[in-house]
Amino acid sequence: MTTLIMVQQDGDVEMGWDSMLTRSNEKHMLVSPKIFLNNGLIFGVSGTLRAADILETTDIPTYAGGNQRHWLIRELTPVLREALSKEPSLLDEDGTAAGWGFMAIVDGQAFQFDSMFNPVQHVSGLYTMGSGGDYARGALMAGASVLGALEVSSIVDPYTGGALSVCLASEYLASNGEHASAGVDGRLERPTT
Repeated sequence: MTTLIMVQQDGDVEMGWDSMLTRSNEKHMLVSPKIFLNNGLIFGVSGTLRAADILETTDIPTYAGGNQRHWLIRELTPVLREALSKEPSLLDEDGTAAGWGFMAIVDGQAFQFDSMFNPVQHVSGLYTMGSGGDYARGALMAGASVLGALEVSSIVDPYTGGALSVCLASEYLASNGEHASAGVDGRLERPTT
């Protein structure tokens, strides 16, 4: 699957993700990131790429300020549910996410969505997702940096790997989705397209 990390800071979020795609018995490196922009919001998706494709290409409402959680519940979630409901493989019979999940950053605040699409904020400010998410959370709680946590996940989780990307949400927004990738040796490199 993947490893996605978001760490809430004061008015910003440090994000990290890997670039591996695993299907059946194949491993591929993605050109498009697992974290992406849609109408000023940053989304991170783990699990099936189809869910990421739909979230990235759905016309979502514009956030105009105010209570982020209220807006997510009342404005964004209904639009996402409608778009995702057209893909039966993405939702279980009860309307919950079927084996995938997502996080979002709205105006410098990180939210993790549960399987019923409820936006949750953690007191710890640590958000991890994907098959390597538990390893990353443990590494973060033990004092590792976001890059260090991704490195741990890429060693322990067979579904995490490739170029590792780390940046602040504010920088990602300012660069319109461009980011620097940090390899396991720590050197920063621009992703190739």
